[in-house]
Amino acid sequence: MRRIVVLATLVAALSIPSISAAQTPSTGWFASPFISGSFGGDTTESAPFYGASAGWMGSRLGLEGEVANAPDFFEPTGFLTERRVMTVMGNAFYRFWTLRPRSGQAGGAHAYAAGGAGLVRPHVAEAGDLSVIDVNKFGFNVGGGLIGHFSGHTGVRGDVRYVRTTGTSDADANPFGLDLTRFEFWRASAGLVVTF
Repeated sequence: MRRIVVLATLVAALSIPSISAAQTPSTGWFASPFISGSFGGDTTESAPFYGASAGWMGSRLGLEGEVANAPDFFEPTGFLTERRVMTVMGNAFYRFWTLRPRSGQAGGAHAYAAGGAGLVRPHVAEAGDLSVIDVNKFGFNVGGGLIGHFSGHTGVRGDVRYVRTTGTSDADANPFGLDLTRFEFWRASAGLVVTF
């Protein structure tokens, strides 16, 4: 799964010059469904995230809300019936590079840096709920990516984020041996962008 997501991200990034070379990259309200692969940090195996974001992008600055869910984040064992991680984040964008299309052609592209904060929710349970972790942890993310537009309203997006929790909670001491005080991972995403 990780290879598929990395390949999709690379294809999206490499296709941007051909996708775009013409209108100014779209600004305004947008929606972006995506699929991601997690790696590094506390990732025990490459787990797919499925998610969506929506927000507003101006000529330089933008905002988005994002929800992502990885139903199989933690390594499977014979006892675990639930092993997911969900993130709910509010993010800010800064567009630092723009490829403007040539006159009469369609498309456009830009690169951006992004960061934000919100909730990281690990949920781990054994059969019969003998042991359960279900906690909302404050977390943050930083990263960036590329968006290439097919037209003024549609495009593709490749994105890499570092996600980490902060602070302590009662769930930090748990029977699964998970360190939730600094729970962290990387996420590489590829998705569609539709602007309105």
